[in-house]
Amino acid sequence: MTEFENIMSYSHDCRAKWEIRVAHPFARAYAKALKNFEKTEQAQNKLQKSRADLGLLVLTICSGGLISHVFAQTAWKAVLKTQVIDKVFFANKDEAFRKAHFISENKVADFIAGEIWSRGGKSINQKIRSSFLETTANYPSTQKWTTETDALTSLEDFVGDCYLKYRDLVRSVFNTSYISESEKQLEIKRLLNTKFANPPSFYTVNESQVAEEMELMMYLKVVLDTDYTQTYDGYVGPNRAGGKRPNFDKGARIAVAEMPGTKNYPTPIHNSQKMGHHTHQSGINVGYNELGKAYFTKINQLHNKLFGAPLLTQRLLDFGDVEMNKEKLTKAYQAVQKLEKKGMGRFMSSLNMGLR
Repeated sequence: MTEFENIMSYSHDCRAKWEIRVAHPFARAYAKALKNFEKTEQAQNKLQKSRADLGLLVLTICSGGLISHVFAQTAWKAVLKTQVIDKVFFANKDEAFRKAHFISENKVADFIAGEIWSRGGKSINQKIRSSFLETTANYPSTQKWTTETDALTSLEDFVGDCYLKYRDLVRSVFNTSYISESEKQLEIKRLLNTKFANPPSFYTVNESQVAEEMELMMYLKVVLDTDYTQTYDGYVGPNRAGGKRPNFDKGARIAVAEMPGTKNYPTPIHNSQKMGHHTHQSGINVGYNELGKAYFTKINQLHNKLFGAPLLTQRLLDFGDVEMNKEKLTKAYQAVQKLEKKGMGRFMSSLNMGLR
């Protein structure tokens, strides 16, 4: 076999290893987590609106390794124009990728082409450059992360997308006529040092543990979506009995877009002005919807199993739900950061597993 044929054959082996050792077990873990989460949703009689956002969030925080991080980053960029980025992901992604020293502008190009891309190799022609752009047209698999089946096919198809683009790059390196033989040999060496060409040498995903982490992340998102702001405006004045009667108009509840503990997290605003026998009051309240008991129970069970202690203290309301507040949301966000740290550990390990 020629050197070209050897590399093309090797790329097929790389694809199989990424699928079997990372994509498939990670997708099975997600399917298990989603199934358990949906059972709890049904018990609570509440359904999350967007499976795609939930799936990508879980994929990003609870990483199964390098390929899931690259997929998640590409998917978020691809859907950015049509969907609001989840506040949990937005708060974590910059720190996550910075920690991993994986901060190139185009994550998937870095994964497939490595130094050939970053150094502007001559074999990167306009057709290849365009095909690496992080769009749904170039990576249709990024649109499908919604169901258990999608979890498997999306990651598998994404590996396939990377495989095909890698092979196009190999052809370009060998067929480009305006580079010297020494430059070509250097490009070939760089081809074999890309992340795609160095898949993990063994299974990297503990499916049972990752499934538990993913399921916990799904419940934590429910907790972190309970806060809202609400305007009020009205008067407090005397009533017939001599007491004071509030009379307020309240605005719609607006979901909070920031994480608790961050500098832009909202704080209550209260204005009061005496007007004769009445007092005019207006402002903004920060409120919290109750958390269903089924969610509360699962959060504490999983957090206790993963981190050795329950997460939330219990204060049940008359109808069985759990009262929420900023302190509990802050604890939930801290738990997200602990899950992100676990996922980042797997990510960092995966960067070194297959390197020559």
